[in-house]
Order: sequence, then C-alpha cells, then structure tokens
Amino acid sequence: MSLKKLKLGVLVSGNGTNLQAIIDACAANKISAEVAVVISNNPKAFALERAKKHHIPVLIAEGPGLEAEILKGLKEYHVDLVCLAGFMKILSPGFIKDVWGFGIFHRDIYILTRHGQFLESGIEDKRSKLLFQDKDFFQWLLGATNFYQVYFLKKNVILLLGDDGKLVGNKPPYHYAGSGIRGMALSEKRQNVAVYDKGRIGILDFSKREIPSELFERGPQIQWIFEGGGDIKQIYWLFE
Repeated sequence: MSLKKLKLGVLVSGNGTNLQAIIDACAANKISAEVAVVISNNPKAFALERAKKHHIPVLIAEGPGLEAEILKGLKEYHVDLVCLAGFMKILSPGFIKDVWGFGIFHRDIYILTRHGQFLESGIEDKRSKLLFQDKDFFQWLLGATNFYQVYFLKKNVILLLGDDGKLVGNKPPYHYAGSGIRGMALSEKRQNVAVYDKGRIGILDFSKREIPSELFERGPQIQWIFEGGGDIKQIYWLFE
C-alpha cells in the first residue's frame, strides 16, 4: 500500500473564500490533501486569482458543454475528491454518477473514486492510504449504480449499499442482492449485519468461516428471518 494525498478538484463561481480555506488547510497539513485544479463557470471569479496566486491550475467551463468540460478537467488532473466551494450551478445525475461513494468507520473516511480507487483517509492523524485500485473490478462490481454507502466491518469485510438497493461486498459471492435493499443495521461487534427490503428482514453472519480451506473465503448468503411485513422503514440491533 502506498501513502498519498487526496487530489482535490474545487468548483467555484465567486470570491473564493471557501477555496482559500481549503488551500490554507492543505498548506497547514490540517487535511491530507492538495488542490490539483480549480474549475469555474465564471471567468471573472476572484477565486481564480486566489488559485493562480498559489500556482494551482485553473480551468473555465461554460455553456451547454459545462459538465463535460468539468469532467474532462477532473480526469486530466487525476482528481480523487470534488469540492463544491460556492459553485452556483446545479449538477445533473449524469455528472455525479462518476463519484461512487464513501463511508466513515471509527476515525477514518473510506472513499471510492471514479478511477477505481479505494482510499482510507485519517480524520485526526492526516494520513491517506490507497487500499485498492482496480477500475475494471469496481466497474464489474458496482455496475451502473450512481452512489454507494460504504460500511466497514471487522475481518476486513466491506459492504456497499447502493442507492438502487444493490448490496455488494469484497468477499465472494460479491453480489449479495441485485436490488431492493432499503437499509442495514450493524451489530455492536460488527460481525453480523441485518438488512431489510420493503417487507423482509435478513441476516448476513460474518462471525464464522464457511469454507476456511479456500484461498478466497466465501462470505455468507442473506438468511431471511422475517417475511410478510407491510412497509419496513428502519431496523435496529438491540442485543447480540
């Protein structure tokens, strides 16, 4: 695993006070990141002058091709995380689909980037690590889902719940549910996960190994323990 700083792409429209706060935080090592590019829809924005003062590349994106130009710039500068710092435009779902998701576990932030990277960034100790990178694998795993919430369990188990109800993970069989999952609840020890759709509750039990002799240990299947509910909105773990 290699250590790296997150490359930020900052979108601006005006004076750039938020941008300046981000630049200052990076310079003071308060966040483990660097501003790779500043993009604006307003060529007269003072934020661009702030960026130039710090020798940060700037790009202008205007007109009907605005989103395409922004994406082109983000990819050109290998941006990991996009910051909307006073950006006065509404971005379409077609734009944000390239950001796959994130989650927080203890004092760390886990981030999925559109480049097929899985990153761990420390909140307090300012470290950033590339945990995994394989664009083809993530494209196969995540498919066309726009966004995933990342859940980090013990035993290096990672689950990702998509906004379309798809549930996937980093253990075979990888795809636990193709759609329909509304939410999850993790046990206190993070070894069991309860999932629910509109009318059912199921359990994923990661506390035991099903086939310990295999090189790629298989994860559990969903065991549905309650069916026939009307319209389940939320579930909680009360005890283990």
